[in-house]
Amino acid sequence: MIGESARRAGFWTVDKIKGSPIKERLLYFEQLYQNCEPNEKALERLLSHAIKTVPYYKSIDRPNVDYFPVVSKEDYKRDFNSFRSSLFQNEGKLLKVYTSGSTGNPFMAFQDSNKLICHRAGLI
Repeated sequence: MIGESARRAGFWTVDKIKGSPIKERLLYFEQLYQNCEPNEKALERLLSHAIKTVPYYKSIDRPNVDYFPVVSKEDYKRDFNSFRSSLFQNEGKLLKVYTSGSTGNPFMAFQDSNKLICHRAGLI
C-alpha cells in the first residue's frame, strides 16, 4: 500500500510544517484517555462551566444534569444567542459549521480553531 503510506507521510509532514497542531492534540487525547477522571467530575465541571458562561443556563442553581432542560434543535435555532458562551462571542475568531441536514433542516454552529483541530485529530 504505497499510496496509503505516502498519504500518511504527507499528512504528518504538512502537520509538522504547521507546527504539529494535530499531532499535539492527538497526544493530548491519548494522555487524557489514559488519565481519565471519573465521568461524574468531568460532567460536573462541564455543567458548572455552562451555568457560568451560557445565558440559557444561568438560572440553574446546581451543576446536576437533572436540573438541565432537554433542548431541541428548534429551541437552539429560536434563541441561538442565549446558547453562546460568554467566552466565545467574537465571531471573527469562530468558524461556522453546518450539519448535512439528513434528519431535517441543516444546523449551524460555531467552532473555534481548537475545536477544528480536535475534530481532525479525532478522525485519526
